[in-house]
Amino acid sequence: MELGVNPETIRSAHLIPRIATSLNLQEKVSRLAVEVASKYENTRFSFGKNPSGIAASSLYLSCMKFGMDISQTDISNVSGISAVTIRNVSKAIRRSLPRLGLVQRITNKRSNSKSGI
Repeated sequence: MELGVNPETIRSAHLIPRIATSLNLQEKVSRLAVEVASKYENTRFSFGKNPSGIAASSLYLSCMKFGMDISQTDISNVSGISAVTIRNVSKAIRRSLPRLGLVQRITNKRSNSKSGI
């Protein structure tokens, strides 16, 4: 503060492309994840959540939406976020989806899914 420098906060939307590229995901998956993460970060429900966790969880939910067979462990290995964190933040995002107006886009279950979103 004395130097007049404001450190820039990390936005989860900036972390998504790196993770998506490492997993060779399609652009449409990455775009939906950025949209979900951006809208979720602008709510009070995201306070105290790690931006990396939000990015990884948004990617996981987007993969589920498009029927991709990516596990939480796969995303965890690339992002450096634990699978437990991805699971917990994914639940929080899903709970807030009606408030974000993304219910129809994310909650459509895969036809052969054992555990839908």
